[in-house]
Amino acid sequence: MLGIGYPTPLVTYSTGGTPPPFMPDAFTPTDTNEPFLTWPTAVLAQDELPQVISTSYGDIEYTSGKCFSNELGNEHAHEFLTVFPESCPYGTSVGATRDLDPEIVAYNVQNNFVSGGGFSRYFPRPAYQDAAVQAYISGLGSRHAGLYNAGGRGYPDVAVQGYRYATVWNGSKYLVDGISAAAPTMAAIVALVNDALLTDGKPPLGFLNPWLYAGGWRAFRDMSERAGANIVPDISVT
Repeated sequence: MLGIGYPTPLVTYSTGGTPPPFMPDAFTPTDTNEPFLTWPTAVLAQDELPQVISTSYGDIEYTSGKCFSNELGNEHAHEFLTVFPESCPYGTSVGATRDLDPEIVAYNVQNNFVSGGGFSRYFPRPAYQDAAVQAYISGLGSRHAGLYNAGGRGYPDVAVQGYRYATVWNGSKYLVDGISAAAPTMAAIVALVNDALLTDGKPPLGFLNPWLYAGGWRAFRDMSERAGANIVPDISVT
């Protein structure tokens, strides 16, 4: 984030606390969910809110969301999994891409990473997504019918390069993949745009999603033709 957004000031947050309620299932038998609510509660209590926030946290939606029964949790084992807070309609969800010509959905066969998306089971589709998501679902036809909530909030909203990022941690250099690379990159770009707007006496972008779906998408490359299993080699995920 600093590599792209410099010299925009950066504040990092690290929070502890009691983990949220947890519902184990075959996919997530142990509680690895984070005390996510501690962080936004602390941020919202500040006198001045940051203009851009980036988080790479994510848990399976139904393991930490509404208080469903174990029976309902087991039912979800036969559906596509949804990740929170990516599924929340009040933030901008960022997916990952790789390569340039063509730019495609990010994957790495060496570590079984594949960037994904989905539809929330808890949050209904917001009005700003209606046209884009309805067109996407119509294009699917009967494919994956019953495996996702067609009326739920769809994600991601945008996608940014997230494959083999060069990073430095504790003085050592690493190459990493994932949304943890893509989301900070998107946040840094938005921060630079906000900086230019504020310098020109204009308000910052604010909540991006309504603007994105109303026409801001024209500034981005459409990934729909290149995203999907047809361009991802067979990957065994255990």
